[in-house]
Amino acid sequence: MTDLAHDERLAALLDTTTRITGPGMPFEIVEEEVLGERLPVYVNRAHSMREILLGAARFGGRDCYVFSDGFRLPFDQLVPQVASLATALRDTHGIGAGDRVAVCAANCREWLMTFWAVAALDAVLVAMNGWWTGAEMRNALELTQPKLLVMDEKRRARLDGDPGFPLLETEHDFTGLFDDTTASLPDHPIAEDDPFILIFTSGTTGRPKAAVLSHRSVISYLMEQSFIAARGMAMAGVHRSAAAPPPSDSPDSRPPTVRLAPYPLFHVSGMSMAVSTVMAGTPPCGRSDGSIPRRCCSSPATRGSRSGAAASRTWCGSSSTPTSRPSTRRRSRASVWAGRRRRPTSSARSRSASRSSRARCRPATDRPRRG
Repeated sequence: MTDLAHDERLAALLDTTTRITGPGMPFEIVEEEVLGERLPVYVNRAHSMREILLGAARFGGRDCYVFSDGFRLPFDQLVPQVASLATALRDTHGIGAGDRVAVCAANCREWLMTFWAVAALDAVLVAMNGWWTGAEMRNALELTQPKLLVMDEKRRARLDGDPGFPLLETEHDFTGLFDDTTASLPDHPIAEDDPFILIFTSGTTGRPKAAVLSHRSVISYLMEQSFIAARGMAMAGVHRSAAAPPPSDSPDSRPPTVRLAPYPLFHVSGMSMAVSTVMAGTPPCGRSDGSIPRRCCSSPATRGSRSGAAASRTWCGSSSTPTSRPSTRRRSRASVWAGRRRRPTSSARSRSASRSSRARCRPATDRPRRG
C-alpha cells in the first residue's frame, strides 16, 4: 500500500491547489454565507447565468455555436438574439422570474436560445428527456406544471392529446423571434441561489424526479471543471491558458479549436457544453444522437480538434434523437463515442452538482421495470 504521507504526487497536487486558490489568484477561494451556512466559494465567479451570457461579446465575431445544417451563430450575436427571444417570451407569453419553461426537443438553435432566454429572465428551465415516451413526458409535465412548453414535431407526435400547456414548436413558431434588434436583456436582479434548471433523474427504479440546480450550483460546477483543468496545466508547467490564445496576427496564432458536442442538452453534459462555451469561448461540434456530421469531421477548422478543448467553437448539430428509447440489444452511437454504454439520462454528476439544492417535486411511484 502506498504511504500517502510521503507521496510526492499527492504533495504536488496539494501544493498546486493551495497556490492557485490563494489570495489574488484566478481561483481564489474564501468562505461566505450561503443559505445560512458558511461555505467555500470562488471569489472570481459570475453571480448569475445572465452575467455569463453578457460576457459573450468579448469573443467578437468568432463562431460560438455551429449546427449541422450549416447555421453559425457568432459570439457577438448571441446576446442580441437571446434578448429578442427573452422579450418575446416575456411580452407574448408572460414569462417572468420563477416561471417554468419546459423544453423537449432535439439539440437545435431554438433549444439553446430558449436556455439562455430563460436564464436572462430568471425563469426556470425544465429540461425534458428527449428519449422519453409519451407517458414519461406527461408525467414530467404534471410534476413541473410549466407555463410554456417548447417541443419539436417528433416529440409532439409522441405525446398523445393536448399537452395542456401553451406550446411553441421549434420548426414553426420561432420565426422572427430572434430578429428584434431593439430588444435588450432584462436587468432585474437575479439572486445566486434562485433556481435555474430542473434536470431529471434517470427513473431506473421509479418515475424520474426533478433535481433543482440554482444559478450558483451550475456556475460553481463549471468553475470546478475549469479549476481542475487549470491545476493540471499548472502541474504540467503550462502557463498560458488555452482560453487566451495569442493575437490573430501573432506568429503563434492558429485556428481556434472546436469541441465535439454529441451530448443532449437535457443532460448535465449538454448543459455544461452550452455554458462553458460562453464562459471560455469554447464552441462544440456534434449531434445529440452521438453521431458526428461528416461536414464537421472534414472541416479544416476541426481537424485535430479534441473534445473538451478550450478557445474553440461548438458544433451542436440540429440533430434528432431516436423515436423510441434505444434497444438494450443495440449499442447506440453515443455509447461508442463514450467508450462504454451509457443511458442518455441524468448521471451522478447532475446529482452532485445539485446536492445543496435538490428538490423532489413529488414522491416517486414505483413502476414495473422495463424488460
